[in-house]
Amino acid sequence: MKKLKITIFLTLTLGLGIALSKPTPYFGLPAPGNEAQVFAKGIVSADALEHSAPAISKENDVVLWCLLDSPMYILESRKVNGKWTKPARPSFSSENSDDVYPRFSPDGKILYFSSRRPLPDGFPKLEDMWIWKVEKTKDGWGKPVPLDPSVCNGAAYAHSITSSGHLYYSYRKAGAKMLDIMAVSVNTPSEKLVTANLNTENYEDGPLISHKEDFIIFESDRPGSLGGTDLFICFNQNGQWTEAINMGTKINTEAYERFAGLSPDGKYLFWGSSRNADNNIYWIDASVIDELRPGYVSKNIPAKRAHHELVYDEKSNTVMLFGGSSPIDGGKTIPFFNDVWSYNGKAWKKVGNIGDERSGMKMAYNTRQQKIYSFGGFANNNSLADLRVFEKGQWITINELPEMKATEPGFVYDSKRDKFVLFGGMADRDLFNNATYEWDGKTWKKFEGISPQGRSNFAMIYDEKRGKTVLYGGMNDGIWEFDGSSWVNIKPEGENPGERIAAGYCYDSKRGMMIFSGGMSNGKRVNDTWGWDGVKWHKLSTMAPMKRAMGYMVYDKKRDKVVLFGGRISWPIDENDTWEWDGETWKKVL
Repeated sequence: MKKLKITIFLTLTLGLGIALSKPTPYFGLPAPGNEAQVFAKGIVSADALEHSAPAISKENDVVLWCLLDSPMYILESRKVNGKWTKPARPSFSSENSDDVYPRFSPDGKILYFSSRRPLPDGFPKLEDMWIWKVEKTKDGWGKPVPLDPSVCNGAAYAHSITSSGHLYYSYRKAGAKMLDIMAVSVNTPSEKLVTANLNTENYEDGPLISHKEDFIIFESDRPGSLGGTDLFICFNQNGQWTEAINMGTKINTEAYERFAGLSPDGKYLFWGSSRNADNNIYWIDASVIDELRPGYVSKNIPAKRAHHELVYDEKSNTVMLFGGSSPIDGGKTIPFFNDVWSYNGKAWKKVGNIGDERSGMKMAYNTRQQKIYSFGGFANNNSLADLRVFEKGQWITINELPEMKATEPGFVYDSKRDKFVLFGGMADRDLFNNATYEWDGKTWKKFEGISPQGRSNFAMIYDEKRGKTVLYGGMNDGIWEFDGSSWVNIKPEGENPGERIAAGYCYDSKRGMMIFSGGMSNGKRVNDTWGWDGVKWHKLSTMAPMKRAMGYMVYDKKRDKVVLFGGRISWPIDENDTWEWDGETWKKVL
């Protein structure tokens, strides 16, 4: 009887979920939301061969895509009497020549595709591929014809066209293996179209131009890519293309992302990916494009950033996020932040813009006073040396310590001795502090013993269980522990994180461990997770969030979760994702 009740409950629950999820016009699939999903698995995405993004008719009754087999070919599925047909080659297909990259015109009347089929008499000798077009008819397709040589001259590959007839396509550079993007007007071929910022010395392919020509998405392996090729986007501002922006981890992985496409209504973005070694088509809500537009500000989630700080406020039982910075315009400009956000385990809420804009400050929570303190940071091209307290929604400067100007120092509250401990940080370019100071609530006192070698971007926490400040990273010299009387260098046997800079870290009071994740190791970003219990290192996970530096973390005592926000995926790419660690696994929550 109990099993029957459970079965009925699950059936009703799943049925309700399906009923409440409004299907899209595409094979009746539910919308993908803000997380990348495989598109039409088993229908379009077949876990084999590389795919192009689907070309979808304006009436949503035909879907075409290509498989990069030998030969490469296009497949289509049609909606007939409310049902989708089995994928098959369209009537305009070539028997023995490659046909690839189907793309509809903005009005949906013409389908463009690239092909290696023979050209008619009077055309130049086929170098490699040529762009063809075919009319969509009521019952199928018309006769395919090649574009005029004045428009398509040479080896033309993936392509896309605007409502005004501006055709963007990739072509092979003269005598080179690399591809670039070219733009031409099909109505006035002599018209000069702007492609500045689209091309580099690297590989650029697969342009997707919006119907209004207000943005273009393409693939490239230029600097700033996460792995093979990533999707980048440029926006049209006053007739000029902005610097290319990596579309971030919602789209890109360390694998190959290629061949972007949009649904006819512009609601969904599609692309091919070799993630998970499956070579499928993925799709996501196209709001990801708007989130990348210059000047975009979300009301619900903090902006992408690094060099920020997280601290847990025990009085309100919330995670607090402060400041940071993030490069824009390809790294030419680096805006700083002064916004303050709170996170309750469900959502972020903006508290306000408070104090000066700065990054690289460190914060500690005074558990006796139940107040947040901050030291140092970086603003106006200088490292700072101010001690502040966050009270009644405002920053109040308490003291200055000019001899300890510090960006990314170590700063913790020793609850046993009721003192703040300050060490290291960058005072100036290539100049690092190697002094230790303590604040007793009234004055700073310099520790006169031997401190670790100067450094910045290291991990430093206060171990409440053992009553010691613990330092790791910034250089590969083991663990350092400070009890107020001396620093002790510990080099435990066994596996350890090794050289590590700019990792995420926090103290997990329930498990009595410093949790340590990601950062840079030997010049490369990593995404493992470790725990230090005062005796030895424990490797907790090799499957943390995507590799990043400055993916800063804090421990939420009430919910027993480590919270990670943002960080730098690659220069100049920062993120604004939120992850949680429950002691066993990482989960992306926002």
